[in-house]
Amino acid sequence: MSFNIFQIFISNLNSKIKFLSLTTVIEDINYLDANRWENFILTKLPQLEKFYFKYSAYLEENYETPIYLGHRDQFISSFWLQRRWILDIEFEFENVIYSIRPYQKRWYEYDTQNMMINSSDDLSKSIRLRLDDLCPEKWTKTIYLNDYINYTLTLTQIHHLEIHAKIFCDKLMEILHLLPDIITLKIFSLPILKQGNLSNDEIEFLCILLPKNQIRKICFENMEDVDELYMLLLICSRINHLQIQCINYTHAELLMELILTEIKGVSNSLLRLLCFSIPEAHDEMIEKFEKMIDRENLRFDFIIKHVMNKIYLKWK
Repeated sequence: MSFNIFQIFISNLNSKIKFLSLTTVIEDINYLDANRWENFILTKLPQLEKFYFKYSAYLEENYETPIYLGHRDQFISSFWLQRRWILDIEFEFENVIYSIRPYQKRWYEYDTQNMMINSSDDLSKSIRLRLDDLCPEKWTKTIYLNDYINYTLTLTQIHHLEIHAKIFCDKLMEILHLLPDIITLKIFSLPILKQGNLSNDEIEFLCILLPKNQIRKICFENMEDVDELYMLLLICSRINHLQIQCINYTHAELLMELILTEIKGVSNSLLRLLCFSIPEAHDEMIEKFEKMIDRENLRFDFIIKHVMNKIYLKWK
């Protein structure tokens, strides 16, 4: 149903609704009008506590997809932030999927109390884009990933990027060039020098050409080669928080030794937090890490903590 009909339908119901979940199957661009939603909820659903909403935009070469023409970034007004209702975006086959849902804690929120971020300033930069398929041209021959990204940017800025597929360096740099406001990056795998056939000199040159991105926090889900980490740190040179999902303790110890050795050899490293996600992590691992650090003469002023399945190293 159109947004107009939806509003009429809800207006005829009990205004004491506290939970609303809606998935649209009709591309009425009015559903993406944040101000209209705000006015409607305040007047017709004043007791609404939880709101779940999903809207899909279909992109295809022979189809004229409705385009949002209103003011950008309306979903981060005080109305949405006070309720902690956050916009998420996902690309799925030929669709751009917009979702509104209550905020949930994310991987980059480090603390031992498992508390979520609270400030409106942080929440205003919580909009996330998830990519599961990096080649939409498989489905639509003349529409490419940059078309999906540019379509999305008419509605909102993107501050968090999650890539749940293998991505090559040239493609990653292309995406980051289109999304200069990204502050966190979660990446599955970064194979080196395969698809793009770039030489080391060419990659370094591209990194120089790439505008200095704002990425501060990175999560690596499936690192197959330590060179992937070095390449990512070259592209994203300003990070202060690095999280890596490890196969086991041995994998984590190897990476910790390599990274700490690198840090000790670089006087201006910005990295301040290392996190290793390890299956069945336990307190005894901390003692093993401490022994390795002393054995390899990598000791400096940091603390090690075990929180659930993660081991954290933090320093000033």
